[in-house]
Amino acid sequence: MQFNLGLLTSTILVAVSPVLGAGFVWHADANCTGEIIARNPNAKAGDCVFLKNGGSAKSIRFSGVPHQADFFVMSGKPDEGTDARVVKKSRSGCAIRRFNLESFSFS
Repeated sequence: MQFNLGLLTSTILVAVSPVLGAGFVWHADANCTGEIIARNPNAKAGDCVFLKNGGSAKSIRFSGVPHQADFFVMSGKPDEGTDARVVKKSRSGCAIRRFNLESFSFS
């Protein structure tokens, strides 16, 4: 029997990827440029993620989202994943909105 290292590596990566979570990087400028405000390298699906200091970002780069990411804007009340969704994206990319993004969740 011949050992297939490529198949074994692919199988391990597929099995581990849900455990690793998705990565999100909060940016001060639009188009996912400028100063990095915060990083969430291993966000877990189903959680609403927000900045602890109550801040926001002009854009958020994300990767490793299995299905869909929802992003929320500031509205003057605690938004933390419950206010109106303004950007809906899938898999990976850059979420940009005219108003500052305050939180996100994904599945």
